[in-house]
Amino acid sequence: LPTPHFEAADIRQLILEVTEMYQPSYTQVEVDTEHLNPMQVDLDLHQMNRVFSNLVKNSFESIGGDSGKISISSDLVRKGHSHYCRIQIRDTGRGISREDEQKVFHPYFTTKTTGTGLGLPIVERIVSDHQGKIWFETEENIGTTFYIDLPLEQNK
Repeated sequence: LPTPHFEAADIRQLILEVTEMYQPSYTQVEVDTEHLNPMQVDLDLHQMNRVFSNLVKNSFESIGGDSGKISISSDLVRKGHSHYCRIQIRDTGRGISREDEQKVFHPYFTTKTTGTGLGLPIVERIVSDHQGKIWFETEENIGTTFYIDLPLEQNK
């Protein structure tokens, strides 16, 4: 991946643009962005668009043709002297099985019939290149929540 080129961007606006791109194909899925707060974060717009596109698309696909809900929120988190933007993307999809949980960030692993299995490893790499962290919580047949912590200021 190329080295990120950081610029200040509103995380809310970026995520709203991504969800608006996918929503028309999944009209039965409710998208709740009420708790997606505007927050300026130093990031590479192109790379983070890729991150949120992958995660939002995965959420929609996990729900599939069923009715369901995706909730996206952002909050300010303090860890010691550092400040982070924490983004949560929660879906009511099928969840991730226990046996697959340890593999989701491995290259070429996928549970889909199409795709390369590179989406989440690339997402993890981009978040890491932004000095952030990504993790998830999941329960089969209940849903999955992905968490991303991004520092509010990058060491450029």
